[in-house]
Amino acid sequence: MTVSGISLVTPVLNEARTLNETLESVLHQSIYPKEHIIVDSGSTDGSLDIIKRYSGRAPYPVRLITTPAEGVYAALNAGNAATTGEVIGLLHGDDAFSSHHVLEFISSAMTRDKDVELIYGDVHYINTRGQRTRYYSGAHFMPSTLLSGFAFPHPSMYIRRTLWQRIGTYDTRFRIAGDYEWIVRSTLKGRARTMYLPLDMVAMHEGGIAFRWSNRLRHNISEKRRALHLNGYKAPLWRLMGRYLYLFRH
Repeated sequence: MTVSGISLVTPVLNEARTLNETLESVLHQSIYPKEHIIVDSGSTDGSLDIIKRYSGRAPYPVRLITTPAEGVYAALNAGNAATTGEVIGLLHGDDAFSSHHVLEFISSAMTRDKDVELIYGDVHYINTRGQRTRYYSGAHFMPSTLLSGFAFPHPSMYIRRTLWQRIGTYDTRFRIAGDYEWIVRSTLKGRARTMYLPLDMVAMHEGGIAFRWSNRLRHNISEKRRALHLNGYKAPLWRLMGRYLYLFRH
């Protein structure tokens, strides 16, 4: 089977309930990643046993890194730093690829257009019963929409190593908007060359920290304002609130 130049990074912390589905979705891709870096931040629920079994089955290199539980952005920084592929992608331990052809389409798009530094697409959400609840598309994203709090879905993002080296790591001072800050820094401030791929890439399980409405309406908006400020941009509170009114309607 063809091997892509994509390094896949998966942060894990007690994801035993969903991790097997996540890893199986990688094994069943039509082309394999160059390597799979799994960053565990102290799991105690059997996740490490699942990773060990997966490592023995995978026909591509799987590397397990253990780190202190210092947050998802610290784990992603550790994982990204360990990669060797031309392209770096993310798959959280409670998510799964939406189809068998996600890596194939991303690899093909990156190969066709060598100038593209960052590709993004669509994701959908599922609840604890496995029912699809919401579709989140990056189709309408432009760097300017970041000023209204709207970014493309972070789990659909694949970046060239050269962009990661140019823009730098995730800011670990953020609790839940570190991905948003990095997208502001790379696409709005850094003018990265981006491409939207009209593809449902990831199924995301609801219930995590970013899905709690208290976090959406308090911490997330506050962190997004701080992310914009750090990069030299300002947005009024009402403008950022509009993003969450949209989510209530959908």
